Amino acid sequence: MTQAGFPYGRPHAKCVMADVWLLHDGNEYLEAPLYLTAWDYHTKLRFRRQLQVNFESIKQESGIGIDGQLGIVVSAFSTMTWLRSEAFHALLKEDEAQVDVHFEIGGEELGGDLRLRTALVLHRNETSAPFTAHIPGSVLWDDLHVVRLQGDAPLFPISVVDFERAGFASNAGWYLLIGSDLDAPLHASIRLYLNANHSPVVAAFQNAAAPRPEDQVLLRAVKADVARVMVEHALNEDDLRDEGEWDTESLGHALRSLLTRYYGGEDLAQVNERRVSHPSDFSAELFGKVGVFGGA
Repeated sequence: MTQAGFPYGRPHAKCVMADVWLLHDGNEYLEAPLYLTAWDYHTKLRFRRQLQVNFESIKQESGIGIDGQLGIVVSAFSTMTWLRSEAFHALLKEDEAQVDVHFEIGGEELGGDLRLRTALVLHRNETSAPFTAHIPGSVLWDDLHVVRLQGDAPLFPISVVDFERAGFASNAGWYLLIGSDLDAPLHASIRLYLNANHSPVVAAFQNAAAPRPEDQVLLRAVKADVARVMVEHALNEDDLRDEGEWDTESLGHALRSLLTRYYGGEDLAQVNERRVSHPSDFSAELFGKVGVFGGA
């Protein structure tokens, strides 16, 4: 979408946007928080807004002709996965003073910050004044609402697949795939696969926002195993032992941060030696740091 110029003044005063509302517990909409704690990748988010539009005033202030057609577009962007999609799109009718904006976004491709941009756009304009918006998609007004997503599930993409068909161990409950390019974006370098035929594991992640006792046990086990795999993968990367800088969204930065969290101040070469020479001691120590049994 292009940004329009407004020799007659930007018509923001004629668009009164209510708060962003998020469906809570499946029965009522509450004001969307800036930080959403009870969220995981299997949580579908349902949003609602009510937009007040003074159609004629907008046309006059922006210089759009009487035949101009306007629309409302909501776009969603995830800073973790780089997902960018159109969540809502509707044309405005001149006799509608209020537009009910409602949409839902699946959690499978989300993470980090969810940025919701609501825009009043030009759909069609054949008789506009000189130097005013005339290109379809020109933005006449917009605003941005950001929701930070955080939950019990790991902050990277998750997929549910048939392990036998995917070539993984068919009896395993999960499998963590990590790339080798430390400069690559984290969201493109790591993915947790859940075995579609292992119903307890899949159910645990589906219930991660409000886990049952049996779900908590499985989620802790996955958390511990994921941490172990990531730490061992990081210790095998000699480049991570140097003082180099990594982009904050990169795999290298995530792995370096993990090593700093669990082994900050220690000689990583010695930590790796301990992992090779005393694997049982190393695993017990790491699981203690992770808090797999609630110790941390």
